[in-house]
Amino acid sequence: MLKEEKHIKNLFRETVNVHPPDTLHQKVRTRILHDTHFYKEKRRKRIAMYIVSSVAAIILFLGGSFFSPTMAEVLQKLPFIGFIYEGFQSDIGLDKAKQLGLTQEYQKTVLSNDIEVTLTSAYYDGSNLSIAYTLYNHGPTNLERKSDQWDERSMLIGSHTKMTEFLFNDSNVRGGFDEKYKKKGPRQYEGNLYIYPMAFPKEDQFDVEVSVSEIRGVKGDWKLRIPVTKEKVKEKGMVQTFTPSFKKEAFGGEICIKSVNFSPTGIELITETTMKKGSGTLLFSILEVGADEGVAGGKKDIGNGQELTTSRSSFPPMKEIPDQITIKAYSPDDSSKEVTFKVPLKK
Repeated sequence: MLKEEKHIKNLFRETVNVHPPDTLHQKVRTRILHDTHFYKEKRRKRIAMYIVSSVAAIILFLGGSFFSPTMAEVLQKLPFIGFIYEGFQSDIGLDKAKQLGLTQEYQKTVLSNDIEVTLTSAYYDGSNLSIAYTLYNHGPTNLERKSDQWDERSMLIGSHTKMTEFLFNDSNVRGGFDEKYKKKGPRQYEGNLYIYPMAFPKEDQFDVEVSVSEIRGVKGDWKLRIPVTKEKVKEKGMVQTFTPSFKKEAFGGEICIKSVNFSPTGIELITETTMKKGSGTLLFSILEVGADEGVAGGKKDIGNGQELTTSRSSFPPMKEIPDQITIKAYSPDDSSKEVTFKVPLKK
């Protein structure tokens, strides 16, 4: 772990000319311990960790798949029609998105063991999904009490993420999750859930189920199901998809840029990399906006000593869609292994 920490600090200094705090090692360790709960029960294979990018994103390789939980800050900006998520920390209920008619409104409520959870709205644009909720504690348990049994940053997800499941069209979601909440009143809370899957369903509309079996030590059964769609965002012309299928030979293999999706909250880059088995995994930057803010993907053996890696990388949004983007592909553990190329964008 100390080796990875040194690599992070060097990467910070080389790319953004800042000095990470000495507490970085402990913070990264805490985050890793939190995120490994996602698959701990289902996958007990060795986890190899690479910590990369200017925000020290965490990539967890779990067997043939990996993910990097993106940070909620990806939702802070909304170009094309203004900054919907500007001041996001104080906009827990997605109020700015609501004002522009970009959210879906619900009143899906479940009361279990004196805790009432309601899903109130959702925002989905094909690249990012956030769901707003309210929570009312009608029981005697103090949900604000301190305990090392849960993550103080979260109310529904908590540290023991096996207590919370997300499903798309009845299939378990694999990827990263995040949450922010605030106290709304006496024993009342509101927050947002952020879901960063390895892949969203291909359909514009699908069902999302949030299933929680324990909240801050209170066991119960909170299952809430809502439909989400990106139609509202598409109707406003705020989502554009390019499929260049651009190919670049590099590192003894081939990189294919399958698609580039521009949405109000970010850019989604889908890549396929064919390389010799054991060559490691590549990460990508879009030089016009910087390093990725999260990665999800998987690997599979395609024979002849080669493997195919499919990655979904998320980036900050752009105010205008360019005619081309500049991509840098690089190895997170070998600074000499990188290649830069331009990808034209044509409808």
